[in-house]
Amino acid sequence: MYTVTPEGHALAQRLAAEVARRRVVAVDASGERALAASEAKRLIAPPTLTHLLATMDAEGRVDLRRPASPSARDVARFEEGRPEPQQLLGREADVLSFREWLDEGPTVLAVIGPKGIGKSAFVSACIDDSRPRFWWSVRDGDSPAALLGGLGTFLADLGKGELRARVADEVPEWRQAAKILARDLKAANAFLVLDDLEAASRELVPYLNAIIESVPANGCRIAVLSEEPLPARSTLLAEGRLRELRLRGLDRAAARALLPRTMLDPEFEKVYRLTEGNPLSLKLLAAEDTPGGYSPEERALLKVLRMRQDEG
Repeated sequence: MYTVTPEGHALAQRLAAEVARRRVVAVDASGERALAASEAKRLIAPPTLTHLLATMDAEGRVDLRRPASPSARDVARFEEGRPEPQQLLGREADVLSFREWLDEGPTVLAVIGPKGIGKSAFVSACIDDSRPRFWWSVRDGDSPAALLGGLGTFLADLGKGELRARVADEVPEWRQAAKILARDLKAANAFLVLDDLEAASRELVPYLNAIIESVPANGCRIAVLSEEPLPARSTLLAEGRLRELRLRGLDRAAARALLPRTMLDPEFEKVYRLTEGNPLSLKLLAAEDTPGGYSPEERALLKVLRMRQDEG
């Protein structure tokens, strides 16, 4: 058995941060441009620093150009932050609503719910793999250049290279980006996902809104995942372009399936009451003895849940 010591983990974190700050040269059809490794990795698949290092040549160049004749079996796909699809528990009605929207709903679906309710896992399990797909999970520090660079790479795979060329020269203002997107997404039959919208910086928000506004009603669909309703909710509803799907906590049967079978019924009822069926909170409580695989934020939540349980 191998295990990572706290010292080893800290060293790995320092090395990753150092590599992320390094400058690399991205090469595409429009030429060369220098950017931080943390942004360059967003333009490759899978978008990881290790894959970036593996594809980089001795001079620090990363070739983003696609082969002249890509495999016909692959549809255009760019995914940053999409969780691996997993079987859903207790979401049958929500899945039905999602599929109805995908077949005949308006352009935009807002999937709304508190942190940990399972918005990303839900959409990841429901999406259609047969159509071109762009998935972007917003993270702290995301820049318009990174977002538009990823979207430009996706559109270039659809044969629309203008956005990527523009970003290589200079990041366009959000109104200009919206015009390019509105034109290049026509007849694309693409499916777009913008995840964790609440994490967007003030600088990034206009670009995210521009993407939502630019998706054409003819064929394309966009799912927007957020803890709160969309800022343009009233306008989109009035125009008939928005449907909302609010995810609630799991029912008792689904929540029970996430917890150890050895948990007694009185304890389960207490846990269920404290978590209100929130899947992340349930999983953290189930992993109370071995929380090492969770983030610091999730471990902090586990401590809060423990305190609440003790006080109850």
